Amino acid sequence: MIQKICVIMILVILCNTSMLYITECAENMLTLQDIRTLAIENSTGLQNTKIDLVKKQIELRQAKEGIADIIKKESTIRFSLLFNIKFPEKHGMPKEIELLTKIPEIENDIKVLNEKKNSEALKSQTTAEQAYYDVLFAQYQQQKTIDRLEQLEQSQYVIDKQVKLGKAKQSDLEYIQDSIDSLQKQSERNILTLYEKQTKLASLLGKENLLYDTVSEELQQTSFQRNQLNDITNYALEHDFELYQKRQSRILAEKETDVVMGIYKNVYSKYISDVESYIKNHKNIDYEEFIARYQYTLYNIDSPWYGSYVINLIFFKIYIPKEWFKGEYSGTRYMEDEKYQLFITLVERDKAIEEEKQTEKQLKQNIETAYSTLKTMESSIKQMEQNLQQNEIRYQKKLEENKKGFISFVELESARESLYQQQQLLYESKVDYAKSLSAFNAQTAGYVNYFLNIVQTQQYDYEMGDSNMETAMWHIKTDITNYNFLFSVSVPEEYDVDSYQLYYEQNAVGEKTPISETLTHLSIAYGNTTMLTVNFYKQNELKYTADIEGVSYDGVLHMKKAYGKVAPEKQQQYEKGSWNIKQLDNLRDTFYIETEQYHYDAYDLIANNIVIGTAKKGEAITALHLYFEPISNLQLRLKKENKELVKLYLDENGVLLLK
Repeated sequence: MIQKICVIMILVILCNTSMLYITECAENMLTLQDIRTLAIENSTGLQNTKIDLVKKQIELRQAKEGIADIIKKESTIRFSLLFNIKFPEKHGMPKEIELLTKIPEIENDIKVLNEKKNSEALKSQTTAEQAYYDVLFAQYQQQKTIDRLEQLEQSQYVIDKQVKLGKAKQSDLEYIQDSIDSLQKQSERNILTLYEKQTKLASLLGKENLLYDTVSEELQQTSFQRNQLNDITNYALEHDFELYQKRQSRILAEKETDVVMGIYKNVYSKYISDVESYIKNHKNIDYEEFIARYQYTLYNIDSPWYGSYVINLIFFKIYIPKEWFKGEYSGTRYMEDEKYQLFITLVERDKAIEEEKQTEKQLKQNIETAYSTLKTMESSIKQMEQNLQQNEIRYQKKLEENKKGFISFVELESARESLYQQQQLLYESKVDYAKSLSAFNAQTAGYVNYFLNIVQTQQYDYEMGDSNMETAMWHIKTDITNYNFLFSVSVPEEYDVDSYQLYYEQNAVGEKTPISETLTHLSIAYGNTTMLTVNFYKQNELKYTADIEGVSYDGVLHMKKAYGKVAPEKQQQYEKGSWNIKQLDNLRDTFYIETEQYHYDAYDLIANNIVIGTAKKGEAITALHLYFEPISNLQLRLKKENKELVKLYLDENGVLLLK
């Protein structure tokens, strides 16, 4: 066995890995029908049945000749050369029963053997079909493994180049190599399993192996309706071999009962009427009551020889037992050592009747159970197909997200591996269904053969994804109520940055913000472009820069390494209203503002980070003149419900600015 396995593995290595090794050296295609035919032609059970049938036919001929010879001997006088005369001999009931039942028994055996030929052919066909489906599944596993290995090796070649260019992750390349190693080991196990399954099938087909044959893929299916179950059951009841055996045993037992009863009536006609009447009038015999009647019948049969003949002499009487005059085959002596043969025959008949009933009942139950199992499997396969289709659609969406950088290579590979597992489970379920259908065909004596068709098993390979550096993302959320927008980023740790700064047309928007925090800023009025730029820093060193489309709400940050020194930041300013100061007296000034861009209810005037006055919206602030010098030291804080909305700055021209 080890040598054979080594030979097979050598052949696999020599063959193109893109094909199954069996198809590389195949010269003959074996269809399912070919396998059935070869299995029947090489069926040991069928050959033995045919031999047994010939033996029974010879036995029948010998029995007929033997019985004819016995009848001749018992009906003629024979003479020998020495004038030895042999008169016809009689025989007892056991011999008579044998003479009358031997030929029917052999003829019954011949009928059973003729029927057994069909049964053995169907049995061999079913066994070969089961082995064939095992080979199909083993072939499928190996082919899928080879296909996946090819895919992984191609992807490995591409990603290896990308890793060297810094465009793919080394961890993804290592993941692929681990997957290849695992599949190569799986392929080795598959080859051994396939060889084992092929060897088993080959032995059933009369072949040493299947190296020069390839097995076609023909998974069978059918769809029975509940209203067909009666037809299926009736066909099985008529053609099932085990039930046929029980039926023939019952028929033979009834014939033997009739033969024995006929002998009893011929020999003991005036004594047997009571027993005969009881048998006819009782469908279910009470054997305790029957045996009592039978014992009384036996007593009556021997009653003529009970007692003695009396010879009266002068001084004494001579008693001569009547039994002395009982012939060799008179009374119950004719029965020899089988006085209870009628009882035994009746018991065997009733047992045969009951066995036939139980076999028929069990067959019906088996067919009902098998039918329900098949319908359950059909429903399960349909559900698995629907689930696979839905998951294939989901996978295509994930593949698109992977291409955009939203999903990692490993996450997509996990989803792809799950699809292949679902494919295998679906195919295995279809194989199991075909095997159950084959077994159901055997249960129904071949009825299913007339309703079979080939199931479609086409399955696809799934495109692999790209290996990307872990994706950096940006997000914008608009706060309509406060005229603000919220900007945030998510950047993988491998970029090694700690803060970011948002720009529009080279003007800073807000302040530099830690990576984990959100930037809140007033909405921007776009000018010539909607493109924004994000700079990423490690402490104060610029590391990466990325451009984004400001009209979207989120997207991928295409990080570009930054080289050289960073130009000084130019902070953008936005006009948000106006301010004015009027002299109230020699010491005090009145300050007031106008702006319609914010929903505020109060404001603070701040000088050198100190609040010098607070007023409600539309009212003025009065403060000492000295606080208004210089104007660049002043800030304005707009508030709503005592919460800060925004800080504004004052320029020399009476404009409120947002920096």
